[in-house]
Amino acid sequence: MTLKDAQKYVKRYIDSSFIVQNINKRYECDDVVEDLKDLIAIYNKERECRVFYKVEDDVAYFTTVEILDKYSTEFDTNNYHYIETTLQKALKIFQLQKK
Repeated sequence: MTLKDAQKYVKRYIDSSFIVQNINKRYECDDVVEDLKDLIAIYNKERECRVFYKVEDDVAYFTTVEILDKYSTEFDTNNYHYIETTLQKALKIFQLQKK
């Protein structure tokens, strides 16, 4: 699995307009995967979140997650790329990106 697989997952299950790139790179994100597992245990798998991604050299890759609640102000979303989804789907994105 690679970044392309993570992007395909986003396009199919979260945002049909998300662009899938033919990128067969993997991105290290073990810390985010473990954090997501902890968050699912604390909240639940259907808890809403934002998955942020960066675009560098025309390649979009996923970087971090933020739980959506009344305190969701950690990031100025005007300056960041993100999708909104559930913790379970966010976990799948990062698992696909790192394999």
